[in-house]
Amino acid sequence: MEVKKKFDKEAEKYYSTLERHLNLSSKKKEAYLQEADTQIDKERQLFYDASLEYVFKIQEVQEKKKFEFVEPLLAFLQGLFTFYHEGYELAHEFEPYKQQLQFNLQNVSLYISKGSTQRQPAT
Repeated sequence: MEVKKKFDKEAEKYYSTLERHLNLSSKKKEAYLQEADTQIDKERQLFYDASLEYVFKIQEVQEKKKFEFVEPLLAFLQGLFTFYHEGYELAHEFEPYKQQLQFNLQNVSLYISKGSTQRQPAT
């Protein structure tokens, strides 16, 4: 924020110096006009320096905003991938139990279907 204040201050000084320079009479002494030219060159250089510093600060803030956006996004994605990877590992470890359960269910189903066919009276 202080860079913007410095820029605004230098801009105001430069513009007022320009305005005073434009209002100078050409009938003034040569030494006075040269002094005015020197003063305007000095103010212009200060204004340019403040302008460049302000632009640099704006770019710095924009880059920081990009970084501040990407960092939490990356952390979120890392957490998400970790969650799914652990789920995959857990499912992989559960595979033998799942196969055993399917086998047991098939046996029970077979047992029930054989038992129900044996109990039915013949007609």
